[in-house]
Amino acid sequence: VLLMHYADAIKDLKGTVKKMANFYDVKLSQSELNTVVKRCGFPHMKTIAHKFDYKMPFNNDAVFDNENDACMKRGTMIYNGGLGTHKATFTEEQIQRWSKAEEEEFGADSELLQWARNGGGF
Repeated sequence: VLLMHYADAIKDLKGTVKKMANFYDVKLSQSELNTVVKRCGFPHMKTIAHKFDYKMPFNNDAVFDNENDACMKRGTMIYNGGLGTHKATFTEEQIQRWSKAEEEEFGADSELLQWARNGGGF
């Protein structure tokens, strides 16, 4: 099992791609590595945002883009690729509920809780 954290990928995408390639025993040339890193970066993903329009036909919930049968409004899957952006997206109540859920799930192990919140070594 390869345990990875989003924060680590944001901080070091090339290192994350190398770690994944090694885990899967895939040999990448420097050119291939650079291509994978470029295509996994947010600037490239924003150019192909339409590929992230997950379809869910016949759902009339207001949060869905019913005009295009997408389960999310266009552009919401590829936000900005930063860390901590939830503070501008979620309400204070949602942030508190998430924090409580993290503590309930990982609170018995302070190192695991720290990793779940911030990534890094574990």
